[in-house]
Amino acid sequence: MVAKQLQALSIVETAYAAPEVAPAPSSPNYQSYQTYLNAAPSGVNAGYAKTFPGGAGDKAKVIDIEYSWNTNHEDLSKARTALIPNGTPVDPLSDTDHGTAVLGEMVADDNGYGVTGITPKANLGLVNAYNTNGYKIVEALYTAAFYTQPGDVILVEQQTLVHPTPDTMAQVPIEWVPAVYDMIKALTDGGRIVVEPAGNGNQNLDNTALFGASFPNGKVDSGALIVGAGLNCAGDVLRSRQSDSNYGSRINLQGPGNCVATTGYDPLWLTNDINARYTTGFSETSAAAPVVASAAVSLSSAYRTLNSGANITPALVRSILTSTATAQNSTSSGALTGNIGPLPDLAKALLKTDTKAPTAPAGVKVVLNSNHKPVVSWSASTDNNKIASYKLYRNGSSYKTVTGLSYTDTSVTVGKTYKYTLYAVDPSGNKSVVSTAVSIVVK
Repeated sequence: MVAKQLQALSIVETAYAAPEVAPAPSSPNYQSYQTYLNAAPSGVNAGYAKTFPGGAGDKAKVIDIEYSWNTNHEDLSKARTALIPNGTPVDPLSDTDHGTAVLGEMVADDNGYGVTGITPKANLGLVNAYNTNGYKIVEALYTAAFYTQPGDVILVEQQTLVHPTPDTMAQVPIEWVPAVYDMIKALTDGGRIVVEPAGNGNQNLDNTALFGASFPNGKVDSGALIVGAGLNCAGDVLRSRQSDSNYGSRINLQGPGNCVATTGYDPLWLTNDINARYTTGFSETSAAAPVVASAAVSLSSAYRTLNSGANITPALVRSILTSTATAQNSTSSGALTGNIGPLPDLAKALLKTDTKAPTAPAGVKVVLNSNHKPVVSWSASTDNNKIASYKLYRNGSSYKTVTGLSYTDTSVTVGKTYKYTLYAVDPSGNKSVVSTAVSIVVK
């Protein structure tokens, strides 16, 4: 209106309203690039974890020990207040990529854009490995110990160097450093679940001449989960060893070692905004370890949820994750030899966290319907997760699997007596005690 009035004045050549500034476009949804979220065998089944009580991580904490975090990234709201300073933090890389990428795999927000973490509801802590006094990894582990409780997860995103020959260097797990090994052993003995990258040295950790009778240097198992890197790109021999990954019997599990979509690094989408950068190029054991750490978080959180707050032990986490995982591919053409362990499968692993049986079906009764067929009905059982089905027995023999709260038995003979009992089963296979029996004569 004002512009038209001004335009009518003889002294005004032209008048128009200033254009409104268009809102900044939101980042696209890149979850389709996150193949590690997929169902087995290509991923860890993160979608299933979100449907399982506690599986998204809300009852557990994960601490990331490293550096190079962008705590202002649009998809990492948990990082804003997560820093637990180990002295005055210093970033040896002077960038914001490595730590940002690690966090995206684990706790990126489930918000419909960008990427989504495997355990987006987990509590998060960030502890710097470097401070103004130098590299302080042991002190960082002490700090992490103070801010965690048994059952929480500590991801040590660090490696160290060895000399396979006088003229070469290779990266190996950080517990090769004696003081770090001692601290990690103390942490796992104290119930913390510690996760380490296996290292990007292409070394056989079973090489006794270099690493001792058992890694590291002949010592007993530290209790940490050591993670190798498997191939993950389209066209790769999936779950086979990535060429830089260390290997050997001490390595427990693998994660994706290439083509990992996450927060940070070079932008997938054209943007100058460092807080909206995403990549599909995170790689090697640094990218693999967060996937296993998140699997451990999911397991711990679910265990607490289903077992009245009880803490899962590091040994049980290792046992469950390795026994339910998707095997390493070491036999297909082009697959490299050398153990990097299997890939976690949360759809199978989470079921192992529930050991409580449902309550028995109550109020069981049986009547004849208008067609003279027995109708057995009951009240719902209860469970700390949910009821998967009811197993109905007839005359002492297993008869039908029922998902509802009644069953009409159409296969009966007039004049015969039929006795029915049933029990409830949850998704983990836990069975209730058998219900009271009911009987009826078909007339």
